[in-house]
Amino acid sequence: MNRILLYRLVRLGTFLLLPLLLAAACSKTPDQALQAAAEKRDFAKVHRLIREGANPNVEISKGMSLLHFAAHQGSVPFAEFLIRHGAEVDLASPRGLTPLHLAARKGQVEVAKVLIDNGADVNEEAPSSG
Repeated sequence: MNRILLYRLVRLGTFLLLPLLLAAACSKTPDQALQAAAEKRDFAKVHRLIREGANPNVEISKGMSLLHFAAHQGSVPFAEFLIRHGAEVDLASPRGLTPLHLAARKGQVEVAKVLIDNGADVNEEAPSSG
């Protein structure tokens, strides 16, 4: 029941009850709400949910995390926020791509610097296709 309510509140943009629901909900609930907010590309909600305890490493789409998305888009502030909240800089997608691989492929130099400064493995080989 809490999962459905939390999911609906996120989709509606209602946050008054969010801290109470997160405190009472099962551990997967914030992650499901985070997935819903990310699907809508509502990054204000994504930020709020992560600050409230959602897992920043949750799979958003096709095995990609939010940090993969930030690297792909070149969003330095979002990448820094995610890393501050526990995002794994070397988390690989099912295809073997890390956020650093995506940043490099897309020419996102500033995000690549942030990832490297936060411990991304520069020696991790990217898959030949992906």
